[in-house]
Amino acid sequence: MIGYDFHPAARADLDEIWQFISADNLDAADRLVTELPATVRGLVRYPN
Repeated sequence: MIGYDFHPAARADLDEIWQFISADNLDAADRLVTELPATVRGLVRYPN
């Protein structure tokens, strides 16, 4: 199985995005940081 990891800068960006969204909608921000890695995990199987 192919693995993946987010670059530290991407992790920092994701934290900033969470902070921005959570100011208006905490549930939406939490969904984003849960669903985005799950989506990437699904795409890793198909790198091309």
